[in-house]
Amino acid sequence: MFTEDKMIEERAIEKLATIVKKYGADFRDKTTKINEFPQIDEIEQSWEGLQKQSSEVIRDMINELINNVNERDLIAKKKPNGEPLE
Repeated sequence: MFTEDKMIEERAIEKLATIVKKYGADFRDKTTKINEFPQIDEIEQSWEGLQKQSSEVIRDMINELINNVNERDLIAKKKPNGEPLE
């Protein structure tokens, strides 16, 4: 389970890195063209898109990690004698 959790985290990190790199490249591309410099509302929309995508990746990662929890082991650890459930 620990290895699977690490894989879930690594996938999220890769997705976040891709999102950030794309945002950075798009922003640099838009801001280097003097005649096509983005308006404030366009920059804000891009920022909102970055936040939304990042939040979705983090939400999905947390959901996967929660779904990966072995409830039987948790319950057994909470039992006074530590015996696993039948």
